[in-house]
Amino acid sequence: MVDMFKYYDTDNDAHLTRDEASTLYLELGYVGGDHWSQKRVPLETFLLKCGAAKKDILDNAVDDLEA
Repeated sequence: MVDMFKYYDTDNDAHLTRDEASTLYLELGYVGGDHWSQKRVPLETFLLKCGAAKKDILDNAVDDLEA
């Protein structure tokens, strides 16, 4: 994910624009990535949002299996 972030970070400033972050978020298979509160998204914020989305996906999968 870090390498992909760096690929989309075309000006190498360790931040993505909202559009770049949304595009990468969707390409990684997540949905709803167009709700970034910042104009420039740092790597740490991007990774935290991806991690939270992955946790939600896994929690929902466990809930579905238990049902």
